[in-house]
Amino acid sequence: MSAPRRSTADVLAALDAMPSRPAGEDPSWHVRVQEMTYGPYRFAQMQAFITEGRVKAHTGIGRSAQGPFTPAHTHAELAGLLAAPAAPKVDPEAGRRATIDTDSPANFVVVADIRSGFVDAFAAQLEGFGLVARASENVWVLRARTSAAALRRGLAQQVRPGDKFMIVDASRDRLSWFNFGPQNDVAIRNTWDAPLADDTGG
Repeated sequence: MSAPRRSTADVLAALDAMPSRPAGEDPSWHVRVQEMTYGPYRFAQMQAFITEGRVKAHTGIGRSAQGPFTPAHTHAELAGLLAAPAAPKVDPEAGRRATIDTDSPANFVVVADIRSGFVDAFAAQLEGFGLVARASENVWVLRARTSAAALRRGLAQQVRPGDKFMIVDASRDRLSWFNFGPQNDVAIRNTWDAPLADDTGG
């Protein structure tokens, strides 16, 4: 019999209810869920969280409250307790579906933080949209007949929780992003088209 599926609210409540500094082993594990940090916890507690489904392969885990937080499956001590995450399947038709009716292709810059480790799958998905040059480990230049919004939709289907990316449409002066969190969403929106002092006569 499988355990009942827990909602995000249930997970947050359960983590919050756990004692932060139990007796015995020095607690040194922290859990990051929806921009909130919980802990510290002992290793035995982390084992229990995994068994109960509260901590999954892509849950953000850190050894200090300040992070960095990386997916649970990247921590050697936890990896053996977790089911290995499956690599995302590349959708060869995503690029065709995202093609827009235009005579002129556009230039894009894509910056990604693929914490799940599946960078190659992300790059392969991106190549389905047009001509791609990898500028660095996490930066790509793309030329394609698509829009930033359509590209975002296509790429968002392939990433895992904790992964994030940003798309700059250099040809149309547009910006799109995915999974940066509510506070960053507001900050980005407020900055992108904000007037500067010279624009307002200040």
